[in-house]
Amino acid sequence: MIATLGRCTRSLVAAAAVTLCLAGGWARAQTVCVPATTPCQTCPAPPACVPSSTPCGASSTSGTTFTTSTVSCPGPFAQHTFSTSNALGPTNICIGPEKSIGCFVPAGTQNVNVNDDAVLGASTAGVPTLSVWGLIALAAGLGAVALLCLAAPSR
Repeated sequence: MIATLGRCTRSLVAAAAVTLCLAGGWARAQTVCVPATTPCQTCPAPPACVPSSTPCGASSTSGTTFTTSTVSCPGPFAQHTFSTSNALGPTNICIGPEKSIGCFVPAGTQNVNVNDDAVLGASTAGVPTLSVWGLIALAAGLGAVALLCLAAPSR
């Protein structure tokens, strides 16, 4: 009987740990942008960068360069919105972190920039909370393990 209780205790602790880990992971999951139901969030444009004569991206034989930009801002929930922008030269554009780096797109070329608007949710830090569904899953999991332990024959 004591061996069965030890095994049951370990099973209950393992079930609780797995359920809490899954619930914590779900609590931090990012909301998916679906324009019909959940609008896509974007950050406001950062201040303009200083124009530069440095060419954008690595030189290319096709006349197209590729760059990336990331802008972050607070918002009601965490979300990443990706978009692309095309610039035909000659022009100056802002790229990089917070679009703070200026570069030049020469005449007769184009630049494709991948933008990542990283909206940081209001509660991105701290301990994840357990939702009602998580609490139900925890109770169901622990109850199932407890029933299995009670039904196990004692040795």
